[in-house]
Amino acid sequence: MLKKDLISHVAKDTGLPKKTIRQVMDAIVSSTTATLVAGGEVMLFGLGKLSISKRGPKPARNIWTGEKVIVPPRRAVVMAPNDALVKAVNAAGQD
Repeated sequence: MLKKDLISHVAKDTGLPKKTIRQVMDAIVSSTTATLVAGGEVMLFGLGKLSISKRGPKPARNIWTGEKVIVPPRRAVVMAPNDALVKAVNAAGQD
């Protein structure tokens, strides 16, 4: 689902104008990004928790040259879905 599709669905479900929904979504993304950049966690009710995971350096191989390289350490955004979301997705997959 694209952002515009999500905006349309939420606008239809709430009766609010698309412009308002877009502004709210942009504010949520901005706040979430700022919190994660600062090292915090974001709990999304009904969805799960977004947090930062620190990944250490690791060996890898350049697939074009075969040269061994070290991938530098990084921070990755991870999401832990809540139980209700996992159960809903698994129940829907039982066709």
